[in-house]
Amino acid sequence: QYPEVTAARLAIEASLEQHAPRVPLPQPAATRNKVLAALAAEAEAEAMTPLATAAAKPAPVVAMPPADLKVAPKPIRWFRTALAASVLLLMGSVLLNFYFYSEMASANKASNALVLQRWRLPRWLAAHRL
Repeated sequence: QYPEVTAARLAIEASLEQHAPRVPLPQPAATRNKVLAALAAEAEAEAMTPLATAAAKPAPVVAMPPADLKVAPKPIRWFRTALAASVLLLMGSVLLNFYFYSEMASANKASNALVLQRWRLPRWLAAHRL
């Protein structure tokens, strides 16, 4: 509502914030003792967790039964499929390359014939005076 009052309050707060780190306040001894007791209780509770007690005892070693030798490992079927697909794609690519090359060669021949015809036409017309 009053901008002057708000500006003054903010200025005072800023000066207090700048001054506060320079002047540390002494902590009461009771507060320090409470913090240290809480940290000690937390460390003791952490030491009694199941994870910590499990790490203190070695884990029992259990012998694994031998694998069933009657079952053969599954062959890698996807490898054959991928190989067949890549060979088919390669063959298709080669065939399409030959097809498009022959189409390009015939188009080049037709284009050269048209250029040659256009080049000869004015000379033929001039020679026959049509």
